[in-house]
Amino acid sequence: MEYQELTLEGFDAESSNKTSMKNTGKTVAIMLKDDYFVRGAGLPGRFKAEKVEFHWGPSNASDGSEHSINGRRYPVEMQIYMYNSDDFDSLGAAIKEKRIIAAMAVFFQV
Repeated sequence: MEYQELTLEGFDAESSNKTSMKNTGKTVAIMLKDDYFVRGAGLPGRFKAEKVEFHWGPSNASDGSEHSINGRRYPVEMQIYMYNSDDFDSLGAAIKEKRIIAAMAVFFQV
């Protein structure tokens, strides 16, 4: 499943001024208001990205990522949270109904 092709829609477009950012107390959260979609990799349909969060360590050499690949952690991890936009109008609505949501991690190494 992890090697199935991902299809990204809208990620090449610049965010509008509707996108907002906030300090949650433990990370920065970016709330996406534009249309960014992901399909493939076993997802049951086209999922809309709504929130991006970051996890990082105290220095570039530290293991700041929340997750790992084959036991290796990275200095920065970006998580993109998504929901099935055919069934719901927001990530919060999908979570409230205890339905499938998706999270995609992107690891950064400088």
